[in-house]
Amino acid sequence: MGTPAIISEVGAILVCLLGRVAAIAGIALAGVLCSCLPGVTGTARAAEAQCTLSRWIVPIVMEGNQPLIPGEINGTPVKFLIDTGANDSFILQGAAKRLDLPKGRLRGYAYGVDGKSEINDTIIKTLTLNGGSASDVPMTIAGQGNNLGHPDVVGVLGERFFSHYDVELDFAHSRIVLYTPHNCADANLKTWEGDYSVVAIRRMTSFLPQVILDLQINGAPIQALLDTGAYYSVLTMDAAKRLGVTPDSPEARPVGAANGVNGKQVSTWIGAFDSFSLGDETIRHPKMRFGNLRGGYESFNARDAMTEAGMQMLLGADFLRSHHVLIAHSQHRLYFSYVGGPVFQTDAPPPAATAPVAPAAEHQNE
Repeated sequence: MGTPAIISEVGAILVCLLGRVAAIAGIALAGVLCSCLPGVTGTARAAEAQCTLSRWIVPIVMEGNQPLIPGEINGTPVKFLIDTGANDSFILQGAAKRLDLPKGRLRGYAYGVDGKSEINDTIIKTLTLNGGSASDVPMTIAGQGNNLGHPDVVGVLGERFFSHYDVELDFAHSRIVLYTPHNCADANLKTWEGDYSVVAIRRMTSFLPQVILDLQINGAPIQALLDTGAYYSVLTMDAAKRLGVTPDSPEARPVGAANGVNGKQVSTWIGAFDSFSLGDETIRHPKMRFGNLRGGYESFNARDAMTEAGMQMLLGADFLRSHHVLIAHSQHRLYFSYVGGPVFQTDAPPPAATAPVAPAAEHQNE
């Protein structure tokens, strides 16, 4: 990032907005205040001179393609999945039962790619994340599964929390960074060196916070949800079919079923496509997953149904492992740089300690 003009410690604070609670509930994060980006010239430099970013660095653990924050619930070690594809933060029902969390009143229903489940209130007596603890933390219980791929992954931190910040996803270095911009307007907020692309994020609502991107596959427009909780990127069956790819296509092959938060499996295949383009980044002849993402998926109101009907792809953690990304909620923009490795994994992900390697001859920026 270079040497910032302003750096001052602002100390540890409690900043986590959890679930449906519209109040600060409690994760301690270490913060610094730093200037906005170096290397800006001309009138843009003058316009950005007042731009500063409050920054909170959050170490994470990468288990395969899962970005996790370790912590404790009432003294029991747990991990939370960073999940921008989930609207809200929650504890899985099976995990809540194991942790002996009280199950409060019914608040509604949660919907995933594998169906729906009830949402109930609960209170966590002591929640510890990133070295900081808070007492009597409100949370919700949802999802019918027992865990998210591993017994100690008990729940998710969802987009409603992350939407309050600009979020840097630096999976190659096992960290995320939360920024609060000050006087930045249209300033360039990319915080790393090198080439990058930038695309618009569709404006979200507080009712349905989602990071929706417009991209192209085989030259056709595709609406994608940026989903850190999706182990792999995957197209819906309908979208793949419109692009001429089905389970019966010559190069298609079945792969292991994907699991949703409700414990049900979703069948997936890998198919061959002509191109994938996001902004000015293009991948030629990618092989990508597709599957029955919306089997059993239903809506509870017209606005939600409209969003679900438009969603044609989950842009998941394989894409994010191969890129350095800033979700600039404050500007409705996504900054991203390719850092190496396969963009769409057709095999198991590399070990967590292995930085991306760049064998991808098919990848290019145009």
